[in-house]
Amino acid sequence: MSKKTRTILLIILLLVVAVIASRSLWQGQGTAGKTAVSGEYGSNAVDNSKATPPQQLNQKPVPGSALSDIVNAAIGKGKSAVLVFTYDADCCPSTKEYFEKHRTAVKGLEQKYSAKVNFVWIDVARYGETEKDSLVSIAKKYGVSAIPALVLIDAKGEPLPAVLGEINEKTIAGKLEGLVKGQ
Repeated sequence: MSKKTRTILLIILLLVVAVIASRSLWQGQGTAGKTAVSGEYGSNAVDNSKATPPQQLNQKPVPGSALSDIVNAAIGKGKSAVLVFTYDADCCPSTKEYFEKHRTAVKGLEQKYSAKVNFVWIDVARYGETEKDSLVSIAKKYGVSAIPALVLIDAKGEPLPAVLGEINEKTIAGKLEGLVKGQ
């Protein structure tokens, strides 16, 4: 990855953190209630209003959080999985365009492989206070240091290195084919 691409991804990550922080401050206690893990890109909506905040940050998904439950349910069940870390950009037009392009590419792959691969959409902007520790923990566990990111995980639950930033659909499709053949 070039230095310019890393710089752009770092700027985007900082913007996302700023937006999340400003939303939390603006809304007082943060957003509680319904959290859309898949947003409009899938159907995994959970009610996290009764979720217990994690006691400490660790390298494993925080047990009992809705996000960790969804991620754990998709991984290592004899079927490969893809964790899609994205951001429903609502700031500047160029950021919206960047994430929309990424979403469109991944949605195409999801349509092709959804029968054989579990896709879990994780929109980092849609988590209330009770999910942030779990989100950070999952991101650390799978080597996600910027968004957008993809984590491909084989049927045994072993992840490939995270793919950060823009994706090459043919390369990802080749990796998915390899995962599917190995199931």
